[in-house]
Parts: sequence; C-alpha cells; structure tokens
Amino acid sequence: MFFANQATVAVWQALKILPGHDKQMAAACFGKRNFECCTGAEDPHFVPSLETCPVNPPASDSCCTYGKVATEAENFVKALKAEGIDVIRGDEMSVATLEGNWGKEVLGIQGAMSIFPRDIMQVVNNIVIQHMLGGSNRRGEIYMMTKRWRERFGQPGWQEAVNGVQVLSMPVRDFSEQNFGGCKKVIGCDDPRMTAINTNPEGGDYGLCVTTNIKPEQCPEEKYPHGCTCETPVYSKHDDINVEGGDILMFGKHILIGYSANPSMGSSLKGVEWYRRTLKALGLHKQVHAIPMHEKILHLDLVMAAPREGLIIIADLPWDEQDCKGCKAFLAPLPKFLDDYDKIHISGLAGMYMACNTLPVSPNHLMMANNSLAPNHIIAEINYAVAEVHKRGIKTTVIDMAYHGAFGGALRCSSHPIRRDEK
Repeated sequence: MFFANQATVAVWQALKILPGHDKQMAAACFGKRNFECCTGAEDPHFVPSLETCPVNPPASDSCCTYGKVATEAENFVKALKAEGIDVIRGDEMSVATLEGNWGKEVLGIQGAMSIFPRDIMQVVNNIVIQHMLGGSNRRGEIYMMTKRWRERFGQPGWQEAVNGVQVLSMPVRDFSEQNFGGCKKVIGCDDPRMTAINTNPEGGDYGLCVTTNIKPEQCPEEKYPHGCTCETPVYSKHDDINVEGGDILMFGKHILIGYSANPSMGSSLKGVEWYRRTLKALGLHKQVHAIPMHEKILHLDLVMAAPREGLIIIADLPWDEQDCKGCKAFLAPLPKFLDDYDKIHISGLAGMYMACNTLPVSPNHLMMANNSLAPNHIIAEINYAVAEVHKRGIKTTVIDMAYHGAFGGALRCSSHPIRRDEK
C-alpha cells in the first residue's frame, strides 16, 4: 500500500472518512509507503511480503505497517479456508508496475492500495462488473484486476466453472483533473476547516498544514500567505460515473448502492443511475436504490450489514465528534422493504471503526471485524453487535482488522464472492 507523497485538496476530504485513531495514524504516515522498513524496499521492483517485512512496526518507523496488514489478511484467509472456501489471492503491486502503467508523476501524487478487491468489482448473477472508482488514489488497482481476469479467462473451462461469467466494464473516466492543475492556495493552519480536521483529541494536532517546495515567484506571499501547491484543482467525484463495491449491498431483487456526500471518496449518484440503467438493459430485474450518506461515511458497508435474510446490522444511531456533533450516517429514510427487518442498531462512529464490515459465510455463520485500536466505548459497541448476532442463533468468527481499518476497510472490503446465488 502507498500513501500519496504530496498534499492535495482531496487529502482533507479523504481524512474525513477516518475516525479518531485511524485518522491519527493516516495523518502521521501521510507521504510514506507502509513498507519502507522492509528488506529491499529501495528496489522499484520490490514486492513486500511477510518474509521481508517485520510483523510489527519497528520503533524507528511506526508507519511501516505492511506486516500488520498482511498478518490480518492471512488470518482472514485461514478462517475462510477453515470453512472450505476456495480463496483466490490478488497480485501484489510493485512500484515499477504502477509507474509503468500510470507514470511516476501520477503515482507520486495519487499513491495506491491493493487490499480491497471488493471495491473494484461486483458480481450480479453471472455478470462481473469492473468499476470506476471515485477516489483518485485507487486508480492503480483497476489494472491489476483486469490482468487477473485476463489470466483466468485464458484457462480452459474456467468460464463454465463459474456459471459462464461475463465481464462488463463501467465507462472509463478521466482522472487527469484529479492529478494536475494550476497553483492553488493550501488550506492554512488557522482555517476553521483545517482546525476541525487537524485537531488531535489526545493533544496537539496532526501536523497536516503543508507548504510545498515551489519557486517563490510561483507562490508570492501576499497572494498565498499559507503557501501554495501546483497540484490538484478542486474536483468532485459527483461529476463522473463512479461506483465502489463497498457501497453495494444486495438483497435478492433489491440492490442498495450508497453514495457519500464526500466529493473525493466513494461512489456518485451518476454511478448509481448507470447501474440502474445497465442492469435493466441486461434484462436483470433488480430494483436499484440510491442511499445518500453523510460525507464522513466512505461506503455503505461501513454502516450496514446483512448477516442473513430478514436481519441487518445498521449504524444509524447519531454520534458526536469534535467536528461532527449529532451526526447521522444516513441522509434519507431507508427503502421500505427494510421496515420489517430485524435490526441491530449501533452508532455511525462504530460503523466508521468497521463494526458493520462483516462477511456472511452462511445464514448461520457471520465473520465480523474487530478494531483493537479503537476507543473502549467503540469496542464495547462492537462486542454488543457480536452478542446480538449470537442471540439470533448465528455463529460468529471475529477477526481483528485494526490496521486494515486505517486504510478505510476490513473483512468485506478485502473479499468478494465470484459465485453468487441468483435469488
């Protein structure tokens, strides 16, 4: 995983979707790769692994979290295999591969991640839909999925083995406006917007006010008192057709697709409309529901889970943060068909800490994410959700995904079923 190594306007919006500790971790490590301390990391063709990276971040580099993330993923894979589930792992992305596809300048500004395959695809019956993602930092992942599908399609009998699957791509979007532009004023430390984002509840701030090494004549002090940058112009994902898989929850003939008010992260309403029209044109009789959400919510699967028919875990209770008093995840009533569902209610903040990010193995078994780095009151909410699931006769397997959480995802984001029941 990579963080972008230059500040952009999108950074401020991206940090909004992370709660307390996760925001602190991301902010402190902004501009760094999470495998800098690994043996051989200076080689552009280096691909990190548990053989070359420490399992725990060393004292000299607390941002070197690859070993922690990889260990969480390995524990998840072991739990899946223990249930007899065949697991296909994606390719790791080297810096050279990313630069070869997108260029050094693009990679330097965007960064990339390769841990959330849920976001880059969706299986609907026998159709695999390749997504266009809203977050510019996710661009490099699209190529890696396409490569994997090409390899699979080349294997004799593979299509028949997975229900004669067909692949459909969303319209390719232009990321260039999110990458480059004229000089713009950086949000200053004394700006109220920056203060709300930059304040560390444990004292001090996250140190996110930045200036860049631009020639003085490009950035006159009287015009840009807080410094300036020649990077990203203001851009909104809502201008494009974007859908990220974490925003999609399927309930038989009903499909819910969330779209956050956040302009830089997640899906757009135009993307939801594309899904509705496309599935109809394909003869798939699905009712697509657009679910508007607060700008601090990255994806729908952070605030809603469907362990089995007739039951949901929902993070619809209001929460308080320094920059978000009485906030609610959902900006409109949910679809009427959910009225009769049994509901386990938790706060939107617990959802941001991945309390809803679950994976149903069967109607009687649910894998649930824990976040061991979350505050005690959030861990209490996670434990409450686990206990409520148990009360309904459902077995749970709880897997710690704290270091995944700092990147904005957990169990569901880290996996996607290739075969799906057509009901």
